[in-house]
Amino acid sequence: MKKQPDVSAEELVAQLKATGMQLPAWMTDIDHIKNGEPLTREELLEFAEIHVGQRRATLALRYLILCGERFGKQYGGYVFQHDNVIIQIDQNIIETLLQAQVESAILEHPEADGYISVMRFYMMSEQKLEQESSNWLNDFIDEFLTEGSTLLLSGNLQQPTELH
Repeated sequence: MKKQPDVSAEELVAQLKATGMQLPAWMTDIDHIKNGEPLTREELLEFAEIHVGQRRATLALRYLILCGERFGKQYGGYVFQHDNVIIQIDQNIIETLLQAQVESAILEHPEADGYISVMRFYMMSEQKLEQESSNWLNDFIDEFLTEGSTLLLSGNLQQPTELH
C-alpha cells in the first residue's frame, strides 16, 4: 500500500467538503479527527457504507472504460456486445448490478458485518487485481451480461410479472 502524504485535519476536512458529498457531521468535525479516538461502531458502519458507494462507483466507471476499449461507444454511450446483441450500459446499470448480484449476497450471509464485509470484499478484490492482474469482477459482469444476451437471442427472456 502506498504511503499517503501527511495531511492536516483542516486540509482533510476541506478536501472532504470539496467533494460535495453528503457526509455525516462527525466526518467533517476537525476536533473529532484531531482527538484520534477510534471510530464508534455506528461511525465505522457509516464510513463503510460511504466507502462501498465510492468503490462501487469507481468499479462501474472502470468497467465502462473497459467496455469502451473493447466495443467502442455506440448510440451515444457505452455498450456491451455479445454475438448479435448490443446492450447499452451506463454507470447506474453497472452499480445496480453490483448491488443486486454481489453486495446483496454478501449482506445476506449470516456472518456478514454489514457494509464492513462488503468493504473488505471490494478491498480484497482490488488487492488480488494488483497482485495477479486478473479482474474476476469484470469477468463476473461480462458473464452476467453475456447470459442476458443469450436469453435475448433465445427468446426465453421472461417478462417480470410486476414492474416497480
